[in-house]
Amino acid sequence: MATFGRPPDRVNVLSLVAAGLAAFALAALALLHVYWARGGRWPAEDEVGLVHTVVGATKDERMPGPLACLAVAAALAVAALLPLVAAGLVSLPLPPGVARGGTLLAGAVLGLRGALGFFEGRFRPAVQPYARLNRRLYSPLALWLAALLVAAAL
Repeated sequence: MATFGRPPDRVNVLSLVAAGLAAFALAALALLHVYWARGGRWPAEDEVGLVHTVVGATKDERMPGPLACLAVAAALAVAALLPLVAAGLVSLPLPPGVARGGTLLAGAVLGLRGALGFFEGRFRPAVQPYARLNRRLYSPLALWLAALLVAAAL
């Protein structure tokens, strides 16, 4: 006579896929910020072009300094790691709920950035091509990442 125990825990495939995609994209963005901190100029040819492409209008037409770029890279790297922990793909000695809460917080921050990015032109003038890229790429990417982070945390 066969006995039936508790069925094995079902892996939430959506959470795993969302965590993996979010982690990959956020890690790539973190590496891009490290590249900029070290003086890289892609996707432009010079600093002014880079400012006009990825930052928008600034007073002195200069990129943020290396420390600012590294701080953003560190935040993005943590944001890349948290959904992996929340989805159970990576194990870290964190109190229960910290990875999930941090993942949701990162999702909220990126969701806010994405939503406000569509209205940024009303708050500050932005140069081209940043203004166009912000509407077509940066803000939608932030919203996509926010959705992935929330899906990874749930």
